[in-house]
Amino acid sequence: MPFEKMALYRKYLLFENKIPDELKESVTEALKLEDFNQKEKQDEPLLCLIGFIRSCGTIDPMVVQRQAQKYGLDLRNLQTNPLFNF
Repeated sequence: MPFEKMALYRKYLLFENKIPDELKESVTEALKLEDFNQKEKQDEPLLCLIGFIRSCGTIDPMVVQRQAQKYGLDLRNLQTNPLFNF
């Protein structure tokens, strides 16, 4: 399951691959508030790090830490980031 769907599922906003009718209006309004251009710029270094980790398969945490530092990321803070959990 793609991480977007998994995130919605874990927040009880997605049931059987559909957003319930009673939640659609709230979800639509919440999406209008999000600045996706800013979010993309903010998440880009994290997505690069995730891609690096996935391409390596098994990797030593110290290598991940060094790679995270190259992107200006702190690995300790990333462990609570929803994108990193996927």
